[in-house]
Amino acid sequence: MLLSENEAQEICRKLLGAVTGEDALVSLTGMRTSSTAFARNEVLRTAALHDLEVSVTVTLAGRRGHAVTNQADDESLRRTVATAERNASVGHAEGEVPPTLGPQDYRQSLSWFADAAEAGPDAHEEHVRRSIERCRHEDLLGAGTVETGESLHAVATLRGLFGYQRRSRARFSTTVRTRAGDAAGEEAAYGFSLADLDSRKVVEAAVECCRRSRGAMAVEPGLYTVVFAPVAAADVYGWIFTQLDGWSTEVGETCFSQPGGELPLGKQLLSEKLSIWTDPEDPHAPAAALDDEGLAARRIHWVENGVLRMLAYAPQKAVERGLAVVPAPTSFILSSSATTLDGLVAEVDRGILVSRTQYVQPTDDGHRYVVGGVTGIGTFLIEHGKVTRPLLNLRFTEDVQRGLSELEALGCAARTLPVAIDAQELCYFPSLRIPSFRVEECLAGV
Repeated sequence: MLLSENEAQEICRKLLGAVTGEDALVSLTGMRTSSTAFARNEVLRTAALHDLEVSVTVTLAGRRGHAVTNQADDESLRRTVATAERNASVGHAEGEVPPTLGPQDYRQSLSWFADAAEAGPDAHEEHVRRSIERCRHEDLLGAGTVETGESLHAVATLRGLFGYQRRSRARFSTTVRTRAGDAAGEEAAYGFSLADLDSRKVVEAAVECCRRSRGAMAVEPGLYTVVFAPVAAADVYGWIFTQLDGWSTEVGETCFSQPGGELPLGKQLLSEKLSIWTDPEDPHAPAAALDDEGLAARRIHWVENGVLRMLAYAPQKAVERGLAVVPAPTSFILSSSATTLDGLVAEVDRGILVSRTQYVQPTDDGHRYVVGGVTGIGTFLIEHGKVTRPLLNLRFTEDVQRGLSELEALGCAARTLPVAIDAQELCYFPSLRIPSFRVEECLAGV
């Protein structure tokens, strides 16, 4: 089991009690996970992981030193503090070092459930069995992973701050293929409780995708109206999250940068259909209650009806500019609608449905933010408002801001793990319909 709040507070007390410098921040990060993997309709392995990291940052005469350990006995804690102070004494002066935070008022993040936090292989068995039996019945080969567990984060400072949070996790993913290897389907479910894992729905969606994927064909390169399922939409357009940094925007390094370093707050930069926010109390994708510095999270509207409302500022940059610290966001929630994926498809005369991507990588281009990638399992041609034929995987390039400025419609949302941000943090991303999406070429393979 992970450290309780009292146990974490006692370790933080010992660490801070050993500090001789004028300021210090200590943190504990722990994780416990249990996973079961299967492939070719057989269970491969079960695994368990338990980890703890203790981190100390000390300020001495305008210099900061840092040290970490994975041991929590008294001697290791004292030695880690001494190492941090020694590192500070020989480090370079950093100018005005922002002070650590004092006590915070933390909101309860709705992201811990005992069923997932305490689950082991026995709780995974139903999901694995359901996938294997369904694949055997269809003469398909199934593979996938079930993972459950929890994490903890505790932070304390010499100025009286103490914050503690535990977050649970529950994830199930499966991929099915024909024995000939000429078609495949993939689906996943993410959440914080075992109740979030509807493995029956996940398996059926993967099998259906596999059925529809036989006989994939090519399409000519060009511009298409594309309907993105939430997972694919998050992988392509989730890169917008990396652009919400104030300092980077000032120095011309984001797609929101303006001539002369002007901050574009209050300007319409994306589609009026789109809003982006974070909120520790939103059950769809609750943000962490505290950040690495111990700053309490709150509901923040980054984009409201396409208007840029907020940019993140790390403590050092905020102090230099006399601004309030705004923590970099992790879990994002985007506006969505009740329109189904089929509803988005119905308005397309000729286009493409993209369910997943194989990879997406960014390419900075001045004030633009361009990504390139390849579509994955579940790419289909749309004709006269219906999905008609499977397509080979497509290589594409896209200007992220352009797509989110010109988007035609938002659909239903789902929890996703965008490749652009920490893969441990869930986001709530809608399906999207984007016009003039550039397909560069078709690629062979499934």
